[in-house]
Amino acid sequence: WGAANNLNDILIKQFQKAFTLNDMGAGLVQSAFYLGYFVGALPAARVGKVYGFKVAILIGLGLFALGACLFFPVSQVGTSYFGFLVC
Repeated sequence: WGAANNLNDILIKQFQKAFTLNDMGAGLVQSAFYLGYFVGALPAARVGKVYGFKVAILIGLGLFALGACLFFPVSQVGTSYFGFLVC
């Protein structure tokens, strides 16, 4: 998670070039990234209590990997800024 988190800043610069975004549009990338942590915290805690925290970490890593793998299909469908934010 730490390495991918550090790559987020590089991704923002590439989105600014590819989608010709202003600073506010580029800031949405950071917002979408951290909104995932905010929204997922309570369900992750619930999964951790019910099934164990090892399972919760594995589910989190799996979802993170799934989001990363979805970048390629989204890039092939078109240059949808919203699609990249959802991934």
